[in-house]
Amino acid sequence: MENRAFLNFELCGQRRTIQTNPVVVHPFDIEFEKFGPACGHIINGENVSFRISMRNNSQVNLRNVDFRDPLPHGLVYVPHTFRVNGRREHPTINHGAIEFRLQHFQAGTEVNITFETRFERHHHNHRPPCTNCNRP
Repeated sequence: MENRAFLNFELCGQRRTIQTNPVVVHPFDIEFEKFGPACGHIINGENVSFRISMRNNSQVNLRNVDFRDPLPHGLVYVPHTFRVNGRREHPTINHGAIEFRLQHFQAGTEVNITFETRFERHHHNHRPPCTNCNRP
């Protein structure tokens, strides 16, 4: 099951896109990684936490950075749980994807996004989407 997040931003007047693989990606000196549940089983109604870490290691300030995370089938966003560096924000939910725009992503800074989802599927047990099975 695919479980990736996407980052779209302006750099030198052009739009660029990178994605979690779900491992660290280093184009344009941007680290972008998604952390989720360890591999195992989750049950209907159980909450699943995600964290996305982004670091701008470049010398360039980025503008209009669009974050997009299509949620795997069966997971729905839990309202009021989206945080950017600990501050509650209000993402857009668009066809099962969480979307949020950072107006500025300064050179040398890190942004951490966290949110909760809930597993809502008619099956009793399901293997969750593996984001990074080597990390909790």
